[in-house]
Amino acid sequence: MMTVRFPNGQAVQYSDAVNFHYYSDTQKYLIDKNGHWLALVPNSCIIENVRACRVYNPISNVTNEELESLKKEIQSMKRKLYRMK
Repeated sequence: MMTVRFPNGQAVQYSDAVNFHYYSDTQKYLIDKNGHWLALVPNSCIIENVRACRVYNPISNVTNEELESLKKEIQSMKRKLYRMK
């Protein structure tokens, strides 16, 4: 499995790709385990042959109860700050 990452951030994953060869100074082509051509990609792309690292949003993993508790704590801190003025 190989991932082709374009300069704009878009990525295309090829499940059957196992290797790549330089086609010219500006292009590479991906091949499968039988040596068949799969895709022609520009040299400006990054070819990854391992799975990408995990990317996640930690806020989306917070439960509603935890989020409400954090909101209350922030409100409490704001009140304390305003009283100090």
